Amino acid sequence: MNIRDYWKKQWVKNLIFFSLMAVFFFTGFPKWVNIQFTRLNLESPDEIVKIEPSQPSLYDHQILIENHEGEQIQLSDFEGGAVFISLWASWCVPCIAEFSSLEVLAKEIPDISIVALNIEDQETFNSFLDKNDYNLPFYLLRTPLPSQLNAPAIPATFILNEEGKVIFKHFGAVDWSSESTIAKLNKILI
Repeated sequence: MNIRDYWKKQWVKNLIFFSLMAVFFFTGFPKWVNIQFTRLNLESPDEIVKIEPSQPSLYDHQILIENHEGEQIQLSDFEGGAVFISLWASWCVPCIAEFSSLEVLAKEIPDISIVALNIEDQETFNSFLDKNDYNLPFYLLRTPLPSQLNAPAIPATFILNEEGKVIFKHFGAVDWSSESTIAKLNKILI
């Protein structure tokens, strides 16, 4: 019996149809496709302009964060160096799409501390990290965010200077790995 003979049978068509439906409804395949498509369409920001820090230092606030192993630290522990904060959530496709470019950024600018800061609950945070293999320093927010880190959308990016003052902010997904973006970031970090 050849393929045409099988295709004429209704049960084969039904089996293929329901198998495809199962893949779409019971796996993460559609989200994976969406993430890949979004990653391909990430663009570099047109401008990266340093903000003159007028707000008080974030290090004046008690901002507690926790890594995947359960170690809690203060955001102020990063004082003395530049900090790149990316607010994200596991349901946010653009957030996940920019993770690979953040990994490149971490390698290209090793002097900046990357803080991928999740805004969800402990169970969702741990579940996401257990299922995925990204090489970024992920943290879970344990205290409310101060007003300097309020964001109308995620992903939201904030860069802090060595004193903990916001010198750059951007809302939306970006390709942080492009040469032009890395050059622009290096300029504002000087």
